[in-house]
Amino acid sequence: MKSLTLKQLFLFLALIVVGFALRFYNYDQRLTFGPEQALSLSDSAQKLPHFTLLGMPYLQRQNSLSFNLFHSPIFSYSLIPLQLLFNFDPFPITIYFTLLNLLTGIVLFIVTLKVFRNFYLSFLASLFHFLSPVMIHHSLFLWIINYFPLLGILTFYFARQYLITGRSKYVFILGLLSGLGIGLDIAYASLVLLLLVLLLTRSHRLRNFLLFLSGLLLANFPTVIFDLRHNFFHLHVYYQFFQDYLSHKVSVGAVYYHFLNFYPLFYILLAAICTLLAKISRQYFLIAVLSFLFSLTFLTHSTFWNPNRSLGMPPGITLSTYKQVSALIAADLPGNNFNVAALQDFDTRANPIRYLLTYVYHTPPRSVIDYPHSSPLYVLHLSSYDLTHPEVWELQSNLPYNATLMRTFGSYQLSKLTSIPSP
Repeated sequence: MKSLTLKQLFLFLALIVVGFALRFYNYDQRLTFGPEQALSLSDSAQKLPHFTLLGMPYLQRQNSLSFNLFHSPIFSYSLIPLQLLFNFDPFPITIYFTLLNLLTGIVLFIVTLKVFRNFYLSFLASLFHFLSPVMIHHSLFLWIINYFPLLGILTFYFARQYLITGRSKYVFILGLLSGLGIGLDIAYASLVLLLLVLLLTRSHRLRNFLLFLSGLLLANFPTVIFDLRHNFFHLHVYYQFFQDYLSHKVSVGAVYYHFLNFYPLFYILLAAICTLLAKISRQYFLIAVLSFLFSLTFLTHSTFWNPNRSLGMPPGITLSTYKQVSALIAADLPGNNFNVAALQDFDTRANPIRYLLTYVYHTPPRSVIDYPHSSPLYVLHLSSYDLTHPEVWELQSNLPYNATLMRTFGSYQLSKLTSIPSP
């Protein structure tokens, strides 16, 4: 990889600053801490006193026998050092994932420069990453799939190294990367990569197949050990899920984030096209303007970009709101028989508040199956919600009750529901 000139280095550092600003601008209002993030952090926190080889269950993937599919526990255990370092506070833990996204853009630049030896192509590829609203959106919350783009870049690099050198060590590394990807989510395209490796192998296909498989299994070592100790539980669950899919008993929809590992390749392809057009037409300024306009189009994509609020939380709700609510509940000294609920979105069991109460404020509520036996019940809801005629089981199971307003948060309020004893 050729060294950069001072001008090129300055341009790239300026791009990093722009990417940093786009992510950290109004950060506390745009950060997402929803049920998915709370459940991930709760799962990892529960593994501290109780070591387990079982990962986090998929929230929406079950086979026809009602058995959940499970992620690898590697992601859950990767969160534990962050939780211990930051006292379980979601805010600095989310910053780690924001910095991870920025690091991914830097790695994209380095890899592209090493492969193509063209500064402008590398600069454009990283520019598309840093300015992409999808990447910015995913940098504002912790999620298991947020490692996909980095895995995609590394996979591209080591696949290219294998094609050039033919060295089997790269097959093993590709197996490791694929194993990590599958452990994060089964949507990771490992099978496609394996077939590609075998098709492009000139000799020793069996050896390369075994090397790839060894890397894949090593990356999922905890899951492999769990299966060996529990009658191949995961293998049975996944096999049943595959049969259910073929017989249309379950459906698997493809969503954009299942392909996040391919986004860096798209940015590289787009940068290559722009660079080629510039070389052919010699209109470098025109190509620069078109690239800028394309990036500006990215940033006006309202589905993934809003500089004023979080796109993954109800309008008017932030992590700070959840912290204030949790602090109020903890200060109310509710004892050990209370529970929490929320009515501002689909997560009626208030997992973000539940996580904060348990691990940040050390005031754990009762479990999500104990609503009928819990009192008081603290509820975060829209001020217009009719608490006298609740439409959700979490509140209905506590009727009759007296409702007391504790505090208002914009268009929301926190109410304390105290059960009325039967006469």
